[in-house]
Amino acid sequence: HHNGRAVTEICLGALKTRSVAIALLMLVSPAFARIGETGQQIEARYGKATDTLSKGNEPLQKLYRSSGLDIGVTYIDGVSQIESFRKEDRSALSKNEIALLLEANAAGRKWIEDPIASVLADLQVWKLESGGRKAVYKKSQGGLVILTDRADKVSAQRKSEAEKEKVKGF
Repeated sequence: HHNGRAVTEICLGALKTRSVAIALLMLVSPAFARIGETGQQIEARYGKATDTLSKGNEPLQKLYRSSGLDIGVTYIDGVSQIESFRKEDRSALSKNEIALLLEANAAGRKWIEDPIASVLADLQVWKLESGGRKAVYKKSQGGLVILTDRADKVSAQRKSEAEKEKVKGF
C-alpha cells in the first residue's frame, strides 16, 4: 500500500486551503455519512454524537462534528433520512463542497438542479433524477440539507397531526 501513501503525501503537500483539505478528506476517507445508514454506521464515521436535539416523540435527531462541519442527522425507524451540513465557523459551503456532499449522497445516481427554486434567491434545490431524495442549500444560512421523500412525508404527516391537535378544542 506504499504507493497510496506517496499519493497522500503529494496531496497533503498540495493542500493550501482548508476547503481543499475538507474536499480531499471527503474523497479519501469515507468520512461522510450516507443517507440510509444506521446510527452505528454513522457513529463509525463521525464518532459519538455531540448532542441530541429531538424531544419527546419527535424523530431522533443527533448532532455530530467532523472535518470542520456540524452535521445534523435525523433518524426515522433507526435509519438516517435527513442530513444537514454546516461549517463550524458558519462560513458558507463552497460550490465544490456542496458538489462533494451531493455526490456522497447520490447513491450512484445523478442530481438535477431545480431551476424553479433558484428563482428564490436564497435557495438552491436538487433532486435525484430517479427520485427519492432532494437536497436544499440555503445561502443565507450556508447550510445544505439532504433528505429522502420518506422524511418529507413523515414531517408533512406530523405537521397535519399537530394542526389537528390544535383545532381539537374548537
